[in-house]
Amino acid sequence: MIDSRAIRYSLGATLILATILHAGRLYFEMPTNSIDGAFQTYSAVSAYARGQSLGVDFQSYLGALMPLAIVPIFLVLGKTVFASTASAAMLACAGLYFTFVVLLRLTTQLTKSDAALWAMSATFLGIAGIKLWAMMVLPGVSLKALRFALPFVVALPMWALLTKSQVKAASQQLPLLPCVALGAVIAIASLWSNDAGIPCLIAATTVHATLCFRTLDRVAAITAIATVLASTVTTIVMIVMLLTHGAPADWLHYTFVSTPTDQPWFFPPWSPDERVLGITDILHILKMPTGWTIACCGATACIAGYRLLARQGEAVSTAMVAFIYAATTGIGLLPQLAGHLNVDYGFGTVVPALFAPLWLVPRLGVAATRWLMSRWRVHIACLLALLALAAIAGSVHARLKRGYAYSPTIGAYIDPREADTLATMDRAGPIIARISPDPKDRILSTYFSALSIAAQADSPTRYGSIIHVLGDDARREYVAKIRDTDFALVTTISPESSAWGGWNLRASWFAMKLVVETYEPFAKSAQHIFWKRRETPLPPPAAMSCTVRTIDDGAVELTFSDIAGKAASDGAWYVDVGVRVSHVADRYWIATEVISPAEKALVVSRKNAWVDFPSYGLPPEKQLTLMAEHATGKPTRITLKGVPGPSVKLSGQCVAMRIAPVALVGALPILNDRTLRDALTPRLPHG
Repeated sequence: MIDSRAIRYSLGATLILATILHAGRLYFEMPTNSIDGAFQTYSAVSAYARGQSLGVDFQSYLGALMPLAIVPIFLVLGKTVFASTASAAMLACAGLYFTFVVLLRLTTQLTKSDAALWAMSATFLGIAGIKLWAMMVLPGVSLKALRFALPFVVALPMWALLTKSQVKAASQQLPLLPCVALGAVIAIASLWSNDAGIPCLIAATTVHATLCFRTLDRVAAITAIATVLASTVTTIVMIVMLLTHGAPADWLHYTFVSTPTDQPWFFPPWSPDERVLGITDILHILKMPTGWTIACCGATACIAGYRLLARQGEAVSTAMVAFIYAATTGIGLLPQLAGHLNVDYGFGTVVPALFAPLWLVPRLGVAATRWLMSRWRVHIACLLALLALAAIAGSVHARLKRGYAYSPTIGAYIDPREADTLATMDRAGPIIARISPDPKDRILSTYFSALSIAAQADSPTRYGSIIHVLGDDARREYVAKIRDTDFALVTTISPESSAWGGWNLRASWFAMKLVVETYEPFAKSAQHIFWKRRETPLPPPAAMSCTVRTIDDGAVELTFSDIAGKAASDGAWYVDVGVRVSHVADRYWIATEVISPAEKALVVSRKNAWVDFPSYGLPPEKQLTLMAEHATGKPTRITLKGVPGPSVKLSGQCVAMRIAPVALVGALPILNDRTLRDALTPRLPHG
């Protein structure tokens, strides 16, 4: 037993304080990278806070309920970008605590109070060692920490309900009420996020069904299973109808049709051996350290499932082990299916994998229990609490020395250059509002950013960022919005800031072509290019020479160059290329620029150049549209390869049109009040 209840409660209060301070240190250095998940989180959370309808007013790439869970703390902290990120950080710490509570209870013989004590110690250690534990105590991109924690948070009510069901079954009572409640818990988990909810749904329903057939007679088992499934489906329908304000069709289509259909081809700059595109590719994950922890968790889930079926061990605890490890394995695997290998996706399996031997080999669990029952356990917890507080203080001190500037737009301290840019946008807000009274018509940002927040502009579409515009319907909607709206400004990612800027331009050419034709760059910031509407229309597109050459089975090379006597002025030009190939690709096409002299002129440092990230994906169709930046007087070549490549010789035709000059990013001025005012003033309404 713990030596003192008062000490335990004091440690609990200290953990709450440390969690708040841990989240609070973000106040002194908030990331503002548009490609980071901070604005993605803010976009969905703020939409919920405004009472908007999921699927109709906005689409949440993060899932239905995960952003909603952040809303209460977000409202308390002031509804800023800092509030959304800090709220998520607090929930991440809570998730880490529950992770250790559940694992300690399942794999050792610790009492509830001792498991809670060591879980607090582990959370203190996580907060103190933020560099090593960042994926568990910080929300990060796409709120991975909150996804990783889902099975362990779900495990607490699930464990209690399964235990209650077994008590009722032992007294010859049908456990209908616990089954109804369990169905509601599973439903909430299934809607948490797409790649965490689905594994939890499958694992929970499968484990429950197996447990029922082990402990109940056939009729009672079928009744209990049917009750859980009916409760799950009913609760899911109720929640979805509530969040979508009774119009779920768009959300369902986007989530379960558009996203899984387009993800395989939209995100393939990686080579095929770095992706999981089929069952035979699963072993690719073993190239990563976390691939082995995913495999360990998967093996543990299989062993637990076998023991449950074979009636080995205590029924409920064995079922919970099977659920935890099956769900954790699924959460580590699912984001990589049709996506790409990433060590981060499997990070949530590291801690469960470390605990697995304690359950697989009971003697190890007993030995661990003896060690953890040390009389020094309270002292260790207190020491780690002090270490966490000291680490937070040191982190805040280090951040204060970096000279960051406070930004009211973010609600925290940020890079001074970004703070200046946001202040400029804030001062220009009234002018932008006069040009475009509707907040949705003010700024088109290819990645939702703080620029829109500073200008009090809403996302013009329900997708937030252009990379989330998935599905033919979504793309048509996005293009129509650009075509029909006279935006005050357009912002894109600068290739000086990230190589993803070049990738995004090419991968999103379906929309960027219209931006290039209608708007022109006039300034830049640390991470963005600013575009204003062209004052004079572009000349008609000019035809270029374009040829298609077979280079291998399933691959062709496009070469386009200036037509003799019709060359444009020196410089770089955006070229729109239409291609028709003789066969479709099995999964997708990958386009790779062989020569991109124009792009080299656009960047200051080769480190961030597009030439280091030259590939992007296209759908597996015969008729394709792609782009390149062409330097006058030099041929530009693009290879087009099917993945997996068709075992036939491809042929095709192409048409290349030179449409607009490329502005040299290095020559653009830094955005300031004058450059922004000069760009906006001609757009002001007269009178």
